[in-house]
Amino acid sequence: MHVLLLMDFVSVKIRRLAVFIVAVFCLGLTSLANATCSFTDGAFSTATVNFGAITVTQSTVGDVIATKNMSYDSIATHSAVKCDHSSTKAAVFLMSGAGNSGIYPTNIPGIGVRVSIWASGSYYGYPTSPQVVPWQWGYQATASESLGTGLTQVRAELIVTGPISVGGTNVLSYFTDQWFQVRDANGPVVVANLQVNATLNNKTCVVTKNAVNVNLAPVQVKELNAGATKSAAFSLDINCATGAKVSVTLTDVTNPANRSNVLTLTPDSTAQGVGMQIFNGSTPIAYGPDSASPSNPNRWSVGTSTGGLLSVPLTVQYVRTTGTVGAGSAIGAATFTFSYQ
Repeated sequence: MHVLLLMDFVSVKIRRLAVFIVAVFCLGLTSLANATCSFTDGAFSTATVNFGAITVTQSTVGDVIATKNMSYDSIATHSAVKCDHSSTKAAVFLMSGAGNSGIYPTNIPGIGVRVSIWASGSYYGYPTSPQVVPWQWGYQATASESLGTGLTQVRAELIVTGPISVGGTNVLSYFTDQWFQVRDANGPVVVANLQVNATLNNKTCVVTKNAVNVNLAPVQVKELNAGATKSAAFSLDINCATGAKVSVTLTDVTNPANRSNVLTLTPDSTAQGVGMQIFNGSTPIAYGPDSASPSNPNRWSVGTSTGGLLSVPLTVQYVRTTGTVGAGSAIGAATFTFSYQ
């Protein structure tokens, strides 16, 4: 009796399997019938952008540290695709990861990649100026016409997005699966993936604050005449890889030729007989040209980075200059230029 039941169970299973196989086969035939986009030239490939060796110097957030303009056919297999469906077709370019304003993170913290696409000439309504990816455009073509890659241009940019941390590797990498597709109403044909590579010089530094605003508390004229003053603390911050030897120069915006240690007030200041001094500890800082030259006048050493944030604490205070002190607003402006080796 057990044998009969087992045979009956096996018989049922076989019948179900036969129905399942037929159903899958039918679905497969339907999918093939609907897949109306196909290659007429070339084949699927990976578009590879190799920046080679890059040294990141004097970079701040938003800086483009490397750019490559290329023809599509120079980084991937030349391809052409036609779609039989009568609906509008589309060329689609995608990116992977969480992007911000078209910039996508690489494996190196602090460096993102931005990719743009355009055509070098008029072609099926393809834009002739760079369009940031992700991006797509619709085009009209007959069933016998193919969309080719011959005029397609690619721009790849590496952009500073924050403090750069090389860490255990200096090999930058970014990958997008199914980057370039051609599709119609029945679905896409994947034309290419995207791979971006670069090798970074690991002695890099990135300024973390481009602008520093410091507010000094009001001071009475009589207090200044009596030699009293008030100060405010602030810092200049830079993120560097281990071993970078960092220096900085301050430049007087109002009087770039100033080499003293008193910051000139801006023309819209109304106070008289007053200047400002910026101190590194107890030493007033003298001003120099806006230059990263190793021999720049009044350039001073910050120290050697141990990796990560390097903060330079400073203070600013009022100082009496020549003439009678007159009440009013006192505004000073200076730039800072970091340099490193």
